[in-house]
Amino acid sequence: MGVYSMGYGAVSICRMDDAYRSTQVQYSVMWLPSRFPQLFLYLFALTFSVFWILYQKRCRSRRYSWLL
Repeated sequence: MGVYSMGYGAVSICRMDDAYRSTQVQYSVMWLPSRFPQLFLYLFALTFSVFWILYQKRCRSRRYSWLL
């Protein structure tokens, strides 16, 4: 978990020719996006959401304060 580059490995086994029964094995890595920018994006979205909710509650309490 402490590395910058992570990915899933995928193996594909393909038959090359029916007569000779030869096979080919291919290995590939499906790289995942870096997790650090994603974590910062989640943190920003969470912080923005909390401030937006607090701002909306504050504005709503001001808007209906004359009813009290």
